[in-house]
Amino acid sequence: MKNKNNIDMPGFEETTNCERDQMHYGEFAPGFKFGTATVAHQIEGQWNDDKKGLSIWDDFSHSHPKCIADRSTADEACDSYRKFEDDVLMLKSMNANSYSFSLSWSRILPDGSVYSINQKGIDYYDDMINTLIENGIEPIVTIFHWDLPSALLEKHAGGWTNENLIPEFESYARLCFEKFGDRVQNWVSIAQPWVHSWKSYGNGVHPPSLCLGSNGALIANANLLKAHTNVFHLYNEEFKFTQNGKLGISMKFDEDDDATLEQQMDRVLHPLHHGNFSPVLLREVAESCVQCSENDIISSSPNRQYDFLTVYFSPKSMSKSQATSFSIQNLLQLLKVGYENPEVLLFCEGPPMHFPCPSMDTDRAQYFNVVANDILKAIDIFGCNVKGYFPGKLMDCWEWENGYTVSYGLHHVNLTHPSKKRSPRASVAFMLKQLFKQKKFQPAAEL
Repeated sequence: MKNKNNIDMPGFEETTNCERDQMHYGEFAPGFKFGTATVAHQIEGQWNDDKKGLSIWDDFSHSHPKCIADRSTADEACDSYRKFEDDVLMLKSMNANSYSFSLSWSRILPDGSVYSINQKGIDYYDDMINTLIENGIEPIVTIFHWDLPSALLEKHAGGWTNENLIPEFESYARLCFEKFGDRVQNWVSIAQPWVHSWKSYGNGVHPPSLCLGSNGALIANANLLKAHTNVFHLYNEEFKFTQNGKLGISMKFDEDDDATLEQQMDRVLHPLHHGNFSPVLLREVAESCVQCSENDIISSSPNRQYDFLTVYFSPKSMSKSQATSFSIQNLLQLLKVGYENPEVLLFCEGPPMHFPCPSMDTDRAQYFNVVANDILKAIDIFGCNVKGYFPGKLMDCWEWENGYTVSYGLHHVNLTHPSKKRSPRASVAFMLKQLFKQKKFQPAAEL
Protein backbone atom coordinates (compact mmCIF):
# COMPACT_ATOMS: atom_id res chain seq x y z
CA MET A 1 0.00 0.00 0.00
CA LYS A 2 1.32 3.42 -0.93
CA ASN A 3 1.89 5.99 1.77
CA LYS A 4 0.97 9.66 1.44
CA ASN A 5 4.23 10.34 -0.44
CA ASN A 6 3.17 7.83 -3.11
CA ILE A 7 6.03 5.50 -2.24
CA ASP A 8 5.15 1.81 -2.09
CA MET A 9 8.17 -0.15 -0.90
CA PRO A 10 8.68 -2.56 2.02
CA GLY A 11 10.98 -1.08 4.64
CA PHE A 12 10.29 2.56 3.76
CA GLU A 13 9.42 4.48 6.92
CA GLU A 14 7.11 7.49 6.77
CA THR A 15 7.97 10.48 8.94
CA THR A 16 5.74 13.27 10.17
CA ASN A 17 6.31 16.94 9.41
CA CYS A 18 7.32 17.43 13.04
CA GLU A 19 9.90 14.66 12.87
CA ARG A 20 11.33 16.02 9.65
CA ASP A 21 11.61 19.57 10.96
CA GLN A 22 12.94 18.72 14.42
CA MET A 23 16.65 19.22 15.05
CA HIS A 24 18.51 15.97 15.61
CA TYR A 25 21.53 16.04 17.91
CA GLY A 26 24.44 13.66 17.53
CA GLU A 27 27.87 13.10 16.03
CA PHE A 28 28.99 11.95 12.62
CA ALA A 29 31.06 8.77 12.71
CA PRO A 30 34.87 8.95 12.63
CA GLY A 31 36.07 9.07 9.05
CA PHE A 32 32.93 10.81 7.76
CA LYS A 33 33.91 12.88 4.74
CA PHE A 34 33.24 16.63 4.75
CA GLY A 35 34.22 18.60 1.68
CA THR A 36 33.05 20.19 -1.53
CA ALA A 37 33.50 19.76 -5.26
CA THR A 38 34.59 21.20 -8.60
CA VAL A 39 34.69 20.10 -12.25
CA ALA A 40 37.82 20.42 -14.40
CA HIS A 41 36.30 22.28 -17.36
CA GLN A 42 34.51 24.74 -15.09
CA ILE A 43 37.55 25.88 -13.08
CA GLU A 44 40.90 25.08 -14.70
CA GLY A 45 41.15 27.63 -17.50
CA GLN A 46 44.32 27.56 -19.64
CA TRP A 47 42.17 25.83 -22.22
CA ASN A 48 44.89 25.39 -24.86
CA ASP A 49 48.13 25.81 -22.88
CA ASP A 50 50.82 23.24 -22.10
CA LYS A 51 49.75 20.99 -24.98
CA LYS A 52 46.19 20.47 -23.74
CA GLY A 53 43.89 19.23 -26.47
CA LEU A 54 40.44 20.62 -27.23
CA SER A 55 37.32 19.20 -25.63
CA ILE A 56 33.83 19.31 -27.09
CA TRP A 57 32.98 22.02 -24.57
CA ASP A 58 35.88 24.18 -25.82
CA ASP A 59 34.58 23.85 -29.37
CA PHE A 60 30.94 24.34 -28.40
CA SER A 61 31.41 27.54 -26.38
CA HIS A 62 33.60 29.06 -29.11
CA SER A 63 31.54 28.07 -32.12
CA HIS A 64 28.04 28.43 -30.61
CA PRO A 65 28.24 31.41 -28.23
CA LYS A 66 24.49 31.99 -28.46
CA CYS A 67 23.99 28.67 -26.68
CA ILE A 68 25.70 30.09 -23.57
CA ALA A 69 23.56 32.47 -21.50
CA ASP A 70 26.13 35.28 -21.46
CA ARG A 71 28.15 34.13 -24.51
CA SER A 72 31.12 33.41 -22.27
CA THR A 73 33.68 30.60 -22.37
CA ALA A 74 35.70 28.76 -19.74
CA ASP A 75 38.97 29.80 -21.40
CA GLU A 76 40.16 31.47 -18.18
CA ALA A 77 37.54 30.44 -15.61
CA CYS A 78 39.09 30.39 -12.10
CA ASP A 79 42.59 29.67 -13.47
CA SER A 80 42.88 26.68 -11.14
CA TYR A 81 45.44 25.17 -13.50
CA ARG A 82 47.88 27.75 -12.13
CA LYS A 83 46.22 28.43 -8.78
CA PHE A 84 45.43 24.95 -7.45
CA GLU A 85 47.52 25.67 -4.35
CA ASP A 86 45.13 28.53 -3.54
CA ASP A 87 42.25 26.10 -3.93
CA VAL A 88 43.86 23.68 -1.47
CA LEU A 89 44.37 26.49 1.03
CA MET A 90 40.66 27.35 0.78
CA LEU A 91 39.77 23.74 1.49
CA LYS A 92 42.12 23.58 4.44
CA SER A 93 40.82 26.87 5.89
CA MET A 94 37.25 25.52 5.84
CA ASN A 95 38.37 22.34 7.65
CA ALA A 96 37.48 20.08 4.72
CA ASN A 97 38.95 16.59 4.87
CA SER A 98 37.91 15.62 1.32
CA TYR A 99 37.77 17.21 -2.13
CA SER A 100 35.90 15.91 -5.15
CA PHE A 101 37.26 17.02 -8.52
CA SER A 102 37.41 15.71 -12.07
CA LEU A 103 40.26 15.12 -14.50
CA SER A 104 40.36 16.74 -17.92
CA TRP A 105 40.61 13.89 -20.44
CA SER A 106 42.03 16.19 -23.14
CA ARG A 107 44.61 17.70 -20.75
CA ILE A 108 46.00 14.24 -20.04
CA LEU A 109 45.46 12.84 -23.57
CA PRO A 110 45.25 15.71 -26.10
CA ASP A 111 43.72 13.55 -28.81
CA GLY A 112 41.92 11.26 -26.37
CA SER A 113 44.22 8.34 -27.11
CA VAL A 114 46.76 6.78 -24.72
CA TYR A 115 49.28 7.17 -27.55
CA SER A 116 49.29 10.95 -26.95
CA ILE A 117 50.10 11.28 -23.24
CA ASN A 118 50.73 14.88 -22.18
CA GLN A 119 53.24 14.79 -19.33
CA LYS A 120 52.40 18.34 -18.29
CA GLY A 121 48.82 17.26 -17.67
CA ILE A 122 49.99 14.28 -15.63
CA ASP A 123 52.30 16.56 -13.65
CA TYR A 124 49.48 19.01 -12.90
CA TYR A 125 47.25 16.36 -11.36
CA ASP A 126 50.21 14.74 -9.60
CA ASP A 127 51.05 18.04 -7.95
CA MET A 128 47.45 18.71 -6.98
CA ILE A 129 46.88 15.25 -5.51
CA ASN A 130 50.15 15.43 -3.57
CA THR A 131 49.34 18.89 -2.23
CA LEU A 132 45.90 17.77 -1.09
CA ILE A 133 47.32 14.77 0.75
CA GLU A 134 50.07 16.85 2.36
CA ASN A 135 47.32 19.05 3.79
CA GLY A 136 45.25 16.17 5.13
CA ILE A 137 42.61 16.34 2.37
CA GLU A 138 41.50 13.15 0.63
CA PRO A 139 41.13 13.36 -3.17
CA ILE A 140 37.94 11.90 -4.68
CA VAL A 141 38.57 11.80 -8.41
CA THR A 142 36.06 11.67 -11.25
CA ILE A 143 37.56 10.28 -14.46
CA PHE A 144 35.00 11.74 -16.89
CA HIS A 145 32.74 14.75 -16.34
CA TRP A 146 31.36 15.48 -19.82
CA ASP A 147 34.46 17.04 -21.46
CA LEU A 148 35.03 14.49 -24.22
CA PRO A 149 38.16 15.21 -26.31
CA SER A 150 37.12 16.70 -29.65
CA ALA A 151 39.42 14.32 -31.50
CA LEU A 152 37.44 11.35 -30.21
CA LEU A 153 34.16 12.83 -31.43
CA GLU A 154 35.73 13.19 -34.87
CA LYS A 155 37.05 9.63 -34.71
CA HIS A 156 33.85 8.08 -33.37
CA ALA A 157 30.90 9.90 -34.92
CA GLY A 158 27.95 10.13 -32.59
CA GLY A 159 29.99 10.36 -29.40
CA TRP A 160 28.51 8.21 -26.66
CA THR A 161 25.85 6.82 -29.01
CA ASN A 162 28.79 5.02 -30.67
CA GLU A 163 29.91 1.99 -28.66
CA ASN A 164 33.41 2.25 -30.15
CA LEU A 165 34.04 5.02 -27.63
CA ILE A 166 33.87 2.49 -24.78
CA PRO A 167 37.35 0.94 -25.24
CA GLU A 168 38.84 4.45 -25.56
CA PHE A 169 37.42 5.25 -22.13
CA GLU A 170 38.73 1.99 -20.70
CA SER A 171 42.26 2.81 -21.88
CA TYR A 172 42.03 6.31 -20.44
CA ALA A 173 40.77 4.99 -17.10
CA ARG A 174 43.57 2.40 -16.94
CA LEU A 175 46.11 5.18 -17.45
CA CYS A 176 44.54 7.19 -14.61
CA PHE A 177 44.75 4.19 -12.27
CA GLU A 178 48.38 3.63 -13.27
CA LYS A 179 49.42 7.25 -12.79
CA PHE A 180 47.39 8.29 -9.72
CA GLY A 181 45.95 5.14 -8.15
CA ASP A 182 48.74 4.78 -5.58
CA ARG A 183 47.30 7.90 -3.86
CA VAL A 184 43.64 7.97 -4.90
CA GLN A 185 41.39 5.68 -2.86
CA ASN A 186 38.02 6.84 -4.20
CA TRP A 187 37.35 6.93 -7.94
CA VAL A 188 34.16 7.99 -9.72
CA SER A 189 34.03 6.64 -13.26
CA ILE A 190 31.43 8.88 -14.92
CA ALA A 191 29.52 11.92 -13.68
CA GLN A 192 25.72 11.77 -13.87
CA PRO A 193 25.44 9.58 -16.99
CA TRP A 194 21.71 10.16 -17.52
CA VAL A 195 22.03 13.95 -17.28
CA HIS A 196 24.88 13.85 -19.79
CA SER A 197 22.95 11.50 -22.07
CA TRP A 198 19.79 13.56 -22.10
CA LYS A 199 21.38 17.00 -22.45
CA SER A 200 23.96 15.95 -25.06
CA TYR A 201 22.10 13.28 -27.03
CA GLY A 202 18.45 13.77 -26.09
CA ASN A 203 17.54 17.46 -26.26
CA GLY A 204 20.98 18.60 -27.44
CA VAL A 205 21.49 21.64 -25.21
CA HIS A 206 25.02 20.37 -24.44
CA PRO A 207 27.64 19.32 -26.98
CA PRO A 208 27.77 17.43 -29.24
CA SER A 209 24.20 18.77 -29.56
CA LEU A 210 22.61 15.66 -31.04
CA CYS A 211 18.84 16.08 -30.70
CA LEU A 212 17.95 12.39 -30.82
CA GLY A 213 15.19 12.41 -28.24
CA SER A 214 14.63 9.64 -25.71
CA ASN A 215 16.03 6.98 -28.01
CA GLY A 216 19.37 8.76 -28.34
CA ALA A 217 19.54 9.41 -24.62
CA LEU A 218 18.85 5.74 -23.83
CA ILE A 219 21.55 4.52 -26.21
CA ALA A 220 24.13 7.00 -24.88
CA ASN A 221 23.18 6.12 -21.31
CA ALA A 222 23.56 2.40 -22.08
CA ASN A 223 27.02 2.94 -23.54
CA LEU A 224 28.11 5.11 -20.63
CA LEU A 225 26.96 2.43 -18.18
CA LYS A 226 28.72 -0.26 -20.23
CA ALA A 227 31.88 1.85 -20.05
CA HIS A 228 31.48 2.20 -16.30
CA THR A 229 30.89 -1.52 -15.80
CA ASN A 230 33.92 -2.46 -17.90
CA VAL A 231 36.09 -0.05 -15.92
CA PHE A 232 34.66 -1.33 -12.63
CA HIS A 233 35.77 -4.86 -13.53
CA LEU A 234 39.09 -3.55 -14.87
CA TYR A 235 39.83 -1.84 -11.57
CA ASN A 236 38.80 -4.85 -9.50
CA GLU A 237 40.82 -7.30 -11.59
CA GLU A 238 44.01 -5.28 -12.16
CA PHE A 239 44.33 -2.58 -9.48
CA LYS A 240 42.17 -3.12 -6.41
CA PHE A 241 44.45 -5.66 -4.74
CA THR A 242 47.52 -3.41 -4.83
CA GLN A 243 45.86 0.01 -4.59
CA ASN A 244 43.07 -0.96 -2.16
CA GLY A 245 40.68 1.68 -3.48
CA LYS A 246 37.02 1.88 -4.49
CA LEU A 247 35.25 2.79 -7.70
CA GLY A 248 31.79 4.31 -7.86
CA ILE A 249 29.48 6.20 -10.17
CA SER A 250 27.34 9.30 -9.72
CA MET A 251 23.65 9.97 -10.20
CA LYS A 252 21.47 13.02 -9.82
CA PHE A 253 18.12 13.57 -8.17
CA ASP A 254 16.49 16.77 -9.40
CA GLU A 255 13.27 18.00 -7.79
CA ASP A 256 12.45 19.88 -11.00
CA ASP A 257 12.49 16.64 -13.00
CA ASP A 258 9.03 15.44 -14.05
CA ALA A 259 10.08 11.85 -13.35
CA THR A 260 9.50 10.36 -9.91
CA LEU A 261 12.34 9.75 -7.53
CA GLU A 262 12.24 6.02 -8.32
CA GLN A 263 12.35 6.69 -12.07
CA GLN A 264 15.38 8.93 -11.68
CA MET A 265 17.15 6.23 -9.69
CA ASP A 266 16.23 3.55 -12.22
CA ARG A 267 17.99 5.42 -15.02
CA VAL A 268 21.37 4.54 -13.53
CA LEU A 269 20.97 2.02 -10.74
CA HIS A 270 18.61 -0.57 -12.21
CA PRO A 271 21.01 -1.47 -15.07
CA LEU A 272 23.93 -1.71 -12.64
CA HIS A 273 21.98 -4.16 -10.48
CA HIS A 274 20.02 -6.13 -13.07
CA GLY A 275 21.81 -5.72 -16.39
CA ASN A 276 18.99 -4.03 -18.31
CA PHE A 277 16.75 -1.00 -18.35
CA SER A 278 13.88 -1.17 -15.89
CA PRO A 279 10.24 -1.39 -17.01
CA VAL A 280 9.72 1.92 -15.18
CA LEU A 281 12.28 3.69 -17.35
CA LEU A 282 11.05 2.06 -20.55
CA ARG A 283 7.51 3.20 -19.76
CA GLU A 284 8.84 6.72 -19.19
CA VAL A 285 10.13 6.75 -22.79
CA ALA A 286 7.62 4.24 -24.18
CA GLU A 287 7.55 5.81 -27.65
CA SER A 288 11.31 5.72 -28.18
CA CYS A 289 11.69 2.32 -29.89
CA VAL A 290 15.06 1.49 -28.32
CA GLN A 291 17.66 0.36 -30.84
CA CYS A 292 19.65 -1.96 -28.57
CA SER A 293 19.11 -5.34 -26.97
CA GLU A 294 17.42 -4.77 -23.62
CA ASN A 295 18.93 -7.96 -22.19
CA ASP A 296 22.49 -7.08 -23.17
CA ILE A 297 22.72 -3.43 -22.14
CA ILE A 298 25.13 -3.60 -19.24
CA SER A 299 26.04 -6.95 -17.76
CA SER A 300 24.45 -10.23 -16.85
CA SER A 301 26.25 -10.20 -13.50
CA PRO A 302 23.89 -10.30 -10.51
CA ASN A 303 26.37 -8.40 -8.37
CA ARG A 304 26.24 -4.65 -7.80
CA GLN A 305 28.48 -2.92 -10.32
CA TYR A 306 29.87 -0.17 -8.07
CA ASP A 307 31.48 0.25 -4.64
CA PHE A 308 29.76 3.54 -3.73
CA LEU A 309 27.53 6.26 -5.14
CA THR A 310 28.02 9.99 -5.35
CA VAL A 311 24.46 11.29 -5.20
CA TYR A 312 23.69 14.84 -6.33
CA PHE A 313 20.57 16.44 -4.91
CA SER A 314 19.14 19.49 -6.65
CA PRO A 315 16.24 21.35 -4.93
CA LYS A 316 13.30 22.91 -6.70
CA SER A 317 14.38 26.04 -8.53
CA MET A 318 11.58 28.04 -6.87
CA SER A 319 12.32 26.80 -3.35
CA LYS A 320 14.98 29.45 -2.81
CA SER A 321 16.70 28.69 0.51
CA GLN A 322 14.06 26.40 1.99
CA ALA A 323 15.53 22.96 2.63
CA THR A 324 13.41 20.04 1.50
CA SER A 325 14.03 17.51 4.26
CA PHE A 326 11.21 15.38 2.93
CA SER A 327 12.97 14.74 -0.38
CA ILE A 328 16.43 14.12 1.03
CA GLN A 329 15.24 11.66 3.65
CA ASN A 330 13.06 9.87 1.08
CA LEU A 331 15.99 9.72 -1.32
CA LEU A 332 18.34 8.15 1.20
CA GLN A 333 15.70 5.72 2.47
CA LEU A 334 14.86 4.55 -1.04
CA LEU A 335 18.52 3.90 -1.77
CA LYS A 336 18.63 1.84 1.39
CA VAL A 337 15.56 -0.32 0.85
CA GLY A 338 15.62 -0.46 -2.95
CA TYR A 339 19.32 -0.78 -3.70
CA GLU A 340 20.91 -2.71 -0.83
CA ASN A 341 21.84 0.36 1.26
CA PRO A 342 24.88 1.41 -0.79
CA GLU A 343 27.65 3.61 0.54
CA VAL A 344 26.64 7.18 -0.39
CA LEU A 345 28.48 10.48 -0.65
CA LEU A 346 25.79 13.18 -0.80
CA PHE A 347 26.43 16.30 -2.88
CA CYS A 348 24.07 19.26 -2.56
CA GLU A 349 24.88 22.41 -4.50
CA GLY A 350 21.91 24.21 -2.97
CA PRO A 351 19.84 26.98 -4.56
CA PRO A 352 21.72 28.99 -7.19
CA MET A 353 22.87 32.56 -6.70
CA HIS A 354 22.68 35.03 -9.57
CA PHE A 355 25.57 37.30 -10.52
CA PRO A 356 26.60 39.58 -8.98
CA CYS A 357 26.50 37.04 -6.14
CA PRO A 358 26.34 38.27 -2.52
CA SER A 359 29.09 37.57 -0.02
CA MET A 360 26.54 37.13 2.77
CA ASP A 361 24.82 33.97 1.55
CA THR A 362 23.25 33.36 4.96
CA ASP A 363 20.12 31.73 3.50
CA ARG A 364 22.26 29.14 1.74
CA ALA A 365 24.25 28.61 4.94
CA GLN A 366 21.02 27.74 6.73
CA TYR A 367 20.03 25.44 3.88
CA PHE A 368 23.33 23.54 4.06
CA ASN A 369 22.95 23.24 7.83
CA VAL A 370 19.46 21.71 7.54
CA VAL A 371 20.63 19.26 4.87
CA ALA A 372 23.53 18.17 7.08
CA ASN A 373 21.10 17.51 9.93
CA ASP A 374 18.84 15.54 7.59
CA ILE A 375 21.81 13.37 6.69
CA LEU A 376 22.56 12.72 10.35
CA LYS A 377 18.89 11.78 10.89
CA ALA A 378 19.00 9.40 7.95
CA ILE A 379 22.08 7.73 9.41
CA ASP A 380 21.00 7.55 13.05
CA ILE A 381 17.24 6.96 12.67
CA PHE A 382 16.91 5.03 9.41
CA GLY A 383 20.32 3.36 9.20
CA CYS A 384 21.23 4.87 5.82
CA ASN A 385 24.83 4.27 4.75
CA VAL A 386 25.89 7.89 4.14
CA LYS A 387 29.65 8.38 4.37
CA GLY A 388 30.12 11.98 3.25
CA TYR A 389 28.57 15.41 2.72
CA PHE A 390 29.69 17.83 0.00
CA PRO A 391 27.72 21.11 -0.04
CA GLY A 392 27.97 23.76 -2.76
CA LYS A 393 30.93 24.11 -5.07
CA LEU A 394 34.29 25.30 -3.86
CA MET A 395 34.00 28.62 -5.68
CA ASP A 396 32.31 30.66 -8.39
CA CYS A 397 32.97 29.06 -11.76
CA TRP A 398 31.71 28.68 -15.33
CA GLU A 399 28.34 26.90 -15.19
CA TRP A 400 27.98 25.14 -18.54
CA GLU A 401 25.17 26.67 -20.63
CA ASN A 402 24.57 29.25 -17.88
CA GLY A 403 28.07 30.67 -18.23
CA TYR A 404 28.77 33.21 -15.50
CA THR A 405 25.13 34.09 -14.81
CA VAL A 406 24.66 31.79 -11.80
CA SER A 407 26.88 30.35 -9.10
CA TYR A 408 26.89 27.70 -6.39
CA GLY A 409 30.25 28.83 -5.02
CA LEU A 410 31.16 28.76 -1.35
CA HIS A 411 33.92 31.24 -2.18
CA HIS A 412 33.69 34.40 -4.24
CA VAL A 413 36.12 34.65 -7.16
CA ASN A 414 36.97 37.94 -8.82
CA LEU A 415 36.58 36.49 -12.30
CA THR A 416 37.22 39.78 -14.09
CA HIS A 417 40.63 40.40 -12.50
CA PRO A 418 43.84 38.58 -13.50
CA SER A 419 44.47 37.64 -9.86
CA LYS A 420 41.20 35.62 -9.64
CA LYS A 421 41.22 36.43 -5.94
CA ARG A 422 39.20 34.04 -3.79
CA SER A 423 37.35 34.93 -0.58
CA PRO A 424 34.94 32.95 1.62
CA ARG A 425 31.22 33.60 1.74
CA ALA A 426 29.13 33.49 4.90
CA SER A 427 28.17 29.86 4.28
CA VAL A 428 31.82 28.94 4.87
CA ALA A 429 32.85 31.52 7.44
CA PHE A 430 29.86 31.19 9.77
CA MET A 431 28.59 27.63 9.33
CA LEU A 432 30.41 25.00 7.27
CA LYS A 433 33.81 25.76 8.77
CA GLN A 434 32.44 25.02 12.24
CA LEU A 435 30.45 21.96 11.15
CA PHE A 436 33.43 20.44 9.35
CA LYS A 437 35.57 20.96 12.45
CA GLN A 438 33.10 19.80 15.13
CA LYS A 439 31.46 17.02 13.04
CA LYS A 440 28.36 17.06 15.21
CA PHE A 441 25.15 18.84 16.20
CA GLN A 442 24.62 19.62 19.86
CA PRO A 443 22.22 21.80 21.89
CA ALA A 444 23.24 25.45 22.20
CA ALA A 445 23.68 25.03 25.95
CA GLU A 446 26.48 22.53 25.30
CA LEU A 447 28.38 24.69 22.80
